[in-house]
Amino acid sequence: ALAVLAMVVLSDRFKLSLTRFVSRNFRRPEYDFRAIWAQLTQRLAGVVEADQLCVVGAQLIAETFDTLSTNILLFETHREQLVLAASTAPVNKTNTLTELQLTDSAAIAEALKQYKEPFDLDKITAEWAQALREITPIQFPHGGHRLCVPLRSGERFVGVLVLADRVAGVVLTQEELDLLQFIADELAGR
Repeated sequence: ALAVLAMVVLSDRFKLSLTRFVSRNFRRPEYDFRAIWAQLTQRLAGVVEADQLCVVGAQLIAETFDTLSTNILLFETHREQLVLAASTAPVNKTNTLTELQLTDSAAIAEALKQYKEPFDLDKITAEWAQALREITPIQFPHGGHRLCVPLRSGERFVGVLVLADRVAGVVLTQEELDLLQFIADELAGR
């Protein structure tokens, strides 16, 4: 009985349910923005390389939003190619990202330039969205829809952040979307 109780208390679903219960019933915000911002600043303090910045950012986003798959793809302007910079999901070396055609990459980047805020990638029916879904597959059938956040530095498109496989498939609230946008803007600005 103690082992089962320990498994329940330590599970991600229980922690998420408890956080939401406290937030709803005691009118506390789900996230302590100051603590998350301090953690982001602390983790990024010594990071200089773009690849390491993406790895740290992907890990923080995965921990904060309880996602099992967080992918950051950067847009290399000289080749007009999306490149996987970081992922918290197990990446297969034969991933379709390595086979992504230059035309697909350019079409995805061009389409993403229209978006300023996070959006549900699984609700878009265009060809570019299908190509992006193929290179950021979901692992769990009940993990919810993929959420896509264009990364911009000012008006310049620098990449895309794709979240998938959220614990219990819970849809992000407006508070969470705002926090996610702030973190994405900080990562893109560096």
